[in-house]
Amino acid sequence: MAKYHTSRIFLFYFALLLFSQVLYSEKPKEIDFILLFHVGSLALFLYYGLLKTMMHPDRFDIEPIQVITLVFLIYFYTVGVFLSRSNNVPWIGAIEFPYRIANLFMILFIPLFIRKEEDLRRVFVMMLVMMATQILYDIFLGEDTLLESRLWGKDFASIMFLASLPFAFGALLLFWNSKTWRGTKRLLLLGLSFLVMLKVFLTFSRTVWLVMFPLNVVGLVYLIQYKSRTKKKVRGWYNKVTMLICAVVVAGAVGAFGIVLFNPPTADLILSRADKTDSQAWNRTTEIQMAYEEWLNRPILGSGFAYQMPIFKGTRFRQQDWVHNFIMQFLVSSGIIGLAMLITLLGATALLLRKLFKRSRSSLQNAVMISCILALFNVVLIGMVQTVLHKEDTYFILAMIISFIVAIKRFQAEEKRALRLQEAPIHQWGIPVKLGQPLRAR
Repeated sequence: MAKYHTSRIFLFYFALLLFSQVLYSEKPKEIDFILLFHVGSLALFLYYGLLKTMMHPDRFDIEPIQVITLVFLIYFYTVGVFLSRSNNVPWIGAIEFPYRIANLFMILFIPLFIRKEEDLRRVFVMMLVMMATQILYDIFLGEDTLLESRLWGKDFASIMFLASLPFAFGALLLFWNSKTWRGTKRLLLLGLSFLVMLKVFLTFSRTVWLVMFPLNVVGLVYLIQYKSRTKKKVRGWYNKVTMLICAVVVAGAVGAFGIVLFNPPTADLILSRADKTDSQAWNRTTEIQMAYEEWLNRPILGSGFAYQMPIFKGTRFRQQDWVHNFIMQFLVSSGIIGLAMLITLLGATALLLRKLFKRSRSSLQNAVMISCILALFNVVLIGMVQTVLHKEDTYFILAMIISFIVAIKRFQAEEKRALRLQEAPIHQWGIPVKLGQPLRAR
């Protein structure tokens, strides 16, 4: 009974955190209820995780990827704040980036509550519900009232485009052939997939259209095909999933075309963005060049996050603390050391995902790993042309990916241990005996 209550309490706090993440997607510009609710939800979740860790210290096993993440956090909570303050960044700006990466602390506690694959399934489903809720909130309940304005105007480099597309693919793989409530689940999956596709097609982002979305589809097909070569049970499933994905993509494209066709302002928006292609490309190039010159002033440690640097855009200089490229962003803000720590974190996460995906056997592990691999790919890809690694929700994605890695790594270790016990020599009175060797008489 204790375990039952514990899991329910964890799910409640986790659901509260997910809901605050949906509200916080509006990126409040001042201290308001949404910001305080997000801070309180995260603090409450971390406090509960710390309390359960103190009550059950035997469950707490630190993994190398968690150590790398903690080093990353400690560095930016100490050296990063000091650098910002030493370059005359106000306190509110100096502590803003440390708060944005605070979600990474979840990696210490979420794996503690994912003790079996059923827990992993629940957390994965809750992530899907959160993403669907955020898309609906973004389209219908955001600051702007016009539907087309919400579809295109929302910052496409948010959690829904970095993770909702891969997680929707993972959900199709996992639940499409579910034995229970198959019709209802398929209807919900198609609804989620259609919303994601609609949002993707109506971002009017060249990077999403021409790079991210096609590579996500190609990557999904490749990963499924890889598993179909190593596991006979999913060979027939490969063609079915490919056809299903093509159908969903076509449905999303038709829906987006219909909205554009019957909303002249949206069509005018597409044309205006096409006319601005050259000027936007020139602005981005100038931005990176001036950020590079700024980095040369402090190449090792950087100038600190929220440091305002002069960037020439259009016809005048303006002060900004971001760069549309995560490499230059971290070079300017935290120097070579900070960028090396970020690349170490992302690289270690990618290597572990590759390793665990090769060893995964269950359909649940396959779906979660495919979702995480493509989501991490999107973070790095979009980070090359946008400011995603300067945003809070990106680190929420990374925290969930690392938490899934730690949990699945433990599952696979337990499976390997159980397999060894099955193949182990027969024991007589605690003494190992080789297979085929006769047992000694009493």
